[in-house]
Amino acid sequence: MFHSKREVQADVDRGHRLMDSVDNVARSEADSGASRQSDFTRVVTSALFGQGQHDYPPAGHSYPRS
Repeated sequence: MFHSKREVQADVDRGHRLMDSVDNVARSEADSGASRQSDFTRVVTSALFGQGQHDYPPAGHSYPRS
C-alpha cells in the first residue's frame, strides 16, 4: 500500500508525540519520588521500547510485520 509523504510524516509526528508523552509521565513519576514506575508506565514503556525478546506478531495473530 502506498502512503504519501504527508501521511508518513503524520505517522512519524504522532509517534514522536506518543514517545514524548510517555517520557513526560515517567519523568513526573521519578520527580515525585516514586521508588519504581507505576504499572501503567512499566507496561507502556515495555511495549514501546520492547527488549526484542518476544516474537512479533504473537502466536495466533497475523499483525503485519514492518
